Formats: sequence, structure tokens, C-alpha cells
Amino acid sequence: MHQGGRWLAGPWRLIVLARACVAVLSLLAVLGWQASSSAAPAAAAKTKSGLREPAIRLHMIGTSSSRLHTDGVRWAVYEPTEGVTRIMNTVKGYAVNRPDPPGCTGGLLAIGGGEILYACSDPECPEGLDACLLKTPETFCPPAVAGTSCRVVMVSNGYETGRWIVEDIASGMQHQVAIGRGLPARAEEYAPEREVLSALEAIGSQWAAGEASGGGRFFVDWHTGHVIFEEGKQGEAEASEEPESANLNYENLDSEALLAPLCPPLKRGLAPSGIKQSNGRYFRSSYGPPFMVEERFKLSEVHHHAFLRRCGSTREELISELSGGWEELIGDGVLSGSHRLWRLNAHKRPWLGRSYRLVVPPQSREAREVSVGHTSTMVFETIEPTPGPDEFREGAPTGHSPERYEIWVGRLPWR
Repeated sequence: MHQGGRWLAGPWRLIVLARACVAVLSLLAVLGWQASSSAAPAAAAKTKSGLREPAIRLHMIGTSSSRLHTDGVRWAVYEPTEGVTRIMNTVKGYAVNRPDPPGCTGGLLAIGGGEILYACSDPECPEGLDACLLKTPETFCPPAVAGTSCRVVMVSNGYETGRWIVEDIASGMQHQVAIGRGLPARAEEYAPEREVLSALEAIGSQWAAGEASGGGRFFVDWHTGHVIFEEGKQGEAEASEEPESANLNYENLDSEALLAPLCPPLKRGLAPSGIKQSNGRYFRSSYGPPFMVEERFKLSEVHHHAFLRRCGSTREELISELSGGWEELIGDGVLSGSHRLWRLNAHKRPWLGRSYRLVVPPQSREAREVSVGHTSTMVFETIEPTPGPDEFREGAPTGHSPERYEIWVGRLPWR
């Protein structure tokens, strides 16, 4: 009996252990489901493929007198109070406040290459604007009519003077952008009294980039004032111009040579030009190896079409959500734009990985404009509320910005 009892104990022991394992596995399954459901967004929309698109819920961290700007990898900057810039290192998780350069309040324009770009009040411009048209005297003689005579008039030459400051993030050293004989002006159609906007809109350790009147892009070495046009200005033979082979390159604002080779077989496509619309030489593109996003359009079409391309391949993927001329940013395997964020797959297909909708609580009033940016760990939205009749103010950089922008932030769910 004793030996029989020992023989019976084995199966009973196995049965008990099996039941215990089943119980533990059931508990783990419940906990796993709860964890996954709590991490998932409360509301998710279905994509065209039928998969549910998760959401990243953003929270407001404050307001700013300018838009928030990021470099796509580490840094994000905005102006939480008048005359102060908050510099956020989103990789190491700290932020510092630094006074704006004198006369640059509300003039934060861009960040890149470890540098911050400001538009600042220029005493040579009326009302201390950050930029104004350069005008030269020309003699005007009307048709020969009794009592009329020639007179001298001031005529714009398509260039502007201004005051832009570049500040190094690490050292805080400031450098005024050298403008040589002036920078190409960008006409301001909906504010004729303002005449021009600050033409500069991007910064690197060597070059700043801007957009001239008519949509042509230009680049200025902010150390020397040397200007290069993506496409030479009409009737200006002495203007520097990118070579024909520039379609195989991209503009690297951190390189002294400006142009750096795209990884093959990528190349930039030529943009159409016509009487009704003047454009730069190439379609607008964003490059972050091994990916490039290129926006294409036809003069007969209203919408832009954005395509994702990759080094080492001739195929491409349409990004339907970016169709419409949205500003996008590529950096550290992430693409952001159009209220969305995408993970990019460098080693498998599709290249355009899972997308995440960016969600903010309903606004009390309609937003006039939204811009999106990201770093390797965070995603940001700058919301420009529709201004009321008394919310226009004078000053850099545009003279018609609302008093405050809203800054929203969320953490990338996989970081």
C-alpha cells in the first residue's frame, strides 16, 4: 500500500501542477490584455488597409510668442514668455531657458545644425521691422507732355535688408547673418503695407535657407553673405546658381560645399513652371537617409502628391495623407506631418510603417494653422488659433501673428 500510495501520488501531483499552470497562464493573459488595452488609445480610426490607427494624445505644455521648431532628432525650441527661448534636449530630458538676443522677441524662425535662427528688429527698417525692401533711385521720365518733367523715384530691386541673429545652442555665442548686398525678398501679398516677410526659414551650421518672391529657394552662407540660388534669377547673369547636376544632390546646410550627394538611385525631380505659378527648379523634398519624401504636382492639378523613396531602390510609396502640400519632417526613422506620425521601416516593406494620429482636445475656437514636428523621443504640434479682430500685433517676425501660439506635446509610444 505504501508503495502503491507513492505510485498514485505521481499522477495527482501532475494534475495539480497542470491546473496551477492553467491558472497562471489565464492570469497572465488577462493582465496582458489589460496592459495592451490601457496602452492603446481610447479612440482609433481605421486606415484604408482596414487596420486600426492608434492615436497619440497630446497635452498642452504652454503658449509661445512663436512657433515651436525641432531639428528632427534632439532639440526643440519655443518662446514660453516674452523675450525668453526654452531649449529642450528631448534625448537627455532637460530644458533650459535663455534670453532672446536683443530685439528678437517673437522672432524665433528655425533650429538646425546646433544653431537657432531669429529675426530681429532692424533700426534701418521702418517701425523696427526685421526686414524691409532695399530701394534704389531711378529717373522716371513720363511721355513728353507740356508741363511734365523727369523725376527721381525709389524702386525696389528685389532684395531686402534685415537683421537676423544665429545663436549657438552649446555656447550661446551670437552671430549676425551677413547679408552682403541684401537677401532676395519674399513679397507679402495679404499685407501690402508690410511688403515683405523674413525670407529666411531654415538654418544649419554653415548656411541659412529661404524663399524668394515667386517661390524660388536660395541659400546664404551666414558667415560670409554669399548667396546661391537653386535656380538663377531671371535677367541676373552674375547670380550664383546650382549646377545642372544638382538633381543628384541635396542641400546640406551644415556643409561648406552646400551640395552633398544623394544616395543612389535617388535624384530630385524637376518642378514644372508656368505663367500662373513660378516655382524653384526642383520639387520640394525632405531627405533623411535612407529615405526621401518628395512632393510632386502638375500645373493642371490642385493637390500635391507626396511619395516616399528609399536608397538602393527605384520603387516608391504614395503617402496619401500628405497630399496637399503639408510640411513634413524626416529624422531618426520617423516622418511627421499632417496631424500624423509614421515609423519608417528601413529593412522591410512597406517602408511607411505604422501611422499614429495626433489628437488634442477640442479647441474653443477653430485653429487657423497647425504645424507638426518631432525629435527621436517626442512629437509636437504648434496650433495657431484663429485670431480675433484685436489680436494682430506689430513686431518680428511677421507683424501679423497672434499674441500666443499653443504648444502641444506627446511621447513616441515605442521610445
